[in-house]
Amino acid sequence: MVNISRETVEVPLEDCEPDPRFMYRIRYNIDDLVGSIVENGQLYPAFAWRREDGKYMVFAGIRRLMAARMAKEKYGKPNTFLLYMVPPNTPLEEMWKIAYEENMRQQTLTSLDLVKLVMMLRNTIPLTEFK
Repeated sequence: MVNISRETVEVPLEDCEPDPRFMYRIRYNIDDLVGSIVENGQLYPAFAWRREDGKYMVFAGIRRLMAARMAKEKYGKPNTFLLYMVPPNTPLEEMWKIAYEENMRQQTLTSLDLVKLVMMLRNTIPLTEFK
């Protein structure tokens, strides 16, 4: 298992990007989350790795990132985003496991999201590794 920092890092929102390899949802419903972020702030950090150019690539918590961006656009806040960091050389399989576990914990996946996720994973990780 990869060494994940459970220390929360606060970074500029504009330095965060969704990792396109993990954008598997059919639809990102963020309206409710935008309101929550405006009222309460970001409650849970997302997971990311840092590129050589300094950008933070979010691979678990993409919905939170999109909601934070929308809140910034509509309401002028937040300016920062909370992250748990993984090393840039983290194996893709480990990142998929983290993303899967995070989404199952949040219980925000639709049936169509799960189907698309399985289709993306079938050539990446043996499905027997998911419990």
